Amino acid sequence: MSILAVLEHNGQAWGRTAWETVAAAQQLATELNTTAQAAVIRTGGQAFAAELAKKQLEKVYLVDHELLNDYTPDGYTLALKQLIAQAKPNVVLFAHTYQVRDFLPKLATSLGTVAVTDVVSHRIEDGHIVLVRQLFQGKVNVDVRFAGGMPHLASLQAGAYRADKVADGEAPVEAVKPQLAESDIRTKPLAPFRESQRAVDLGAAEIIVSVGRGIKEADNIALVQKLADALGAELAASRPICDAGWLPMERQVGSSGQTVAPKMYMAIGILRRDPASRGHERFAHHRRD
Repeated sequence: MSILAVLEHNGQAWGRTAWETVAAAQQLATELNTTAQAAVIRTGGQAFAAELAKKQLEKVYLVDHELLNDYTPDGYTLALKQLIAQAKPNVVLFAHTYQVRDFLPKLATSLGTVAVTDVVSHRIEDGHIVLVRQLFQGKVNVDVRFAGGMPHLASLQAGAYRADKVADGEAPVEAVKPQLAESDIRTKPLAPFRESQRAVDLGAAEIIVSVGRGIKEADNIALVQKLADALGAELAASRPICDAGWLPMERQVGSSGQTVAPKMYMAIGILRRDPASRGHERFAHHRRD
């Protein structure tokens, strides 16, 4: 059994979930007494592969083809299908990003398997992987066990695994050039979508103090802001606070706001009976350790 982590980047820097995926692959490999590998897709991605080669991995695959320079679901699916046939991993891990959500169902179908998405944790039972994912906006946890033939595919929720747990080491880099033709690519990628610049990136915050409508009135936000300042934290809010205009929408966290993974999260006035709090409960569950 081997674990393959497929990592995402934008051509200039790793996605923030890339190292979390490596950490998950290393953890699974240790628990199952097997090896972890990693793959990066990019034309001219030698610098990314070299960085991965400094981690504790059995091998790093650099999937290189001019038709992969811009993301397309057809190109990525065909390239990864060929890589999986060559590397023969038992489990393939991805970050649960918008891009992965676009091509992963197609990849799973082409392999005649299924993908377990948005995984928040796992455990090993009798030598088999049990994945945990959440339903109904975090209200229910379900255990999922793989059935059928390998490879098994899974995507991991941001923040479910700790990037700072990645172990260093040395790994060889193997270049893989998949067989692709322009006729295989049925879509033409346009310029990447660019979000409007946010004043704050809550996803990068290590400490967050978040407020909900339990604080009763907007004037009380100033008191919570003082607490956040004292802790060196970012101020965040649930949806009702942002909908009311008490804080800007860029401060919203939860199932309909920014995804966060801080080291400490303090919720003030976020009511459990409030539907807008469900994203906070989901976060609190899988980050508790």
